[in-house]
Amino acid sequence: MVNIFQSAFINYMVACLTIATFATTTLMPPKLQAAGVNLDFGTVQFGVKVEKIVEKVKKAIDKGETNKIVGYMFDIKSEVEQYTGKKIDISKQIDEVQKQAKARGQKIDDRYIKQLKKDFEKHDKKYKHRAIWFAQCAELNIPYTSFEADLNFDMQYAAKSSKGNDKDIDVPITVTVGVTLSLSGLFLMFVPIPVCSTCGVYLLDTGVGILGSHALQKWDDYNKEQKNGKK
Repeated sequence: MVNIFQSAFINYMVACLTIATFATTTLMPPKLQAAGVNLDFGTVQFGVKVEKIVEKVKKAIDKGETNKIVGYMFDIKSEVEQYTGKKIDISKQIDEVQKQAKARGQKIDDRYIKQLKKDFEKHDKKYKHRAIWFAQCAELNIPYTSFEADLNFDMQYAAKSSKGNDKDIDVPITVTVGVTLSLSGLFLMFVPIPVCSTCGVYLLDTGVGILGSHALQKWDDYNKEQKNGKK
């Protein structure tokens, strides 16, 4: 599989953060500080955390572990929310991904969008439930694992959603991965730091590119069906 994340890009991001921090503490003129350019230790720490998550995404893509990418996207979402102090409406951001893809000639089936909103809303709740579970267990000084936290959430969620009539549909993996990476890019673009904006655009472009590969696959499948029908 082609490596869609270049290690040079990750190294570039870390280098930019390091150089920018040095420049901020030693060379930055008052005018730039007044303009809101503030690469303090917290900002650099945030950048390093993001770099580590992006590295995990790269490895997941390399190994074909696409099931892990959604979790990493929520890690980015959590880091951005903590750093900016603003909550991200993931449903609205999925709509934005659909708009971004459409503007670039890639249409995402509305049924897939609806299902992804449902799936990601559940995953978001599970992510938050896990954090609360860990905090409560730590406070009570009792052992805890992700498995137990997720099992507890799944039982509660199943009980609450048992009355629903909507049936789930299978979303193609290319659509799930494309939307997930695009969301990761949009989340980073919330942060007013040049390196995060650059990384965000890169992830967004990569995600939309994968959505484009899904469209090409659909056309190829259709073409094969037409050829087989004429035999």
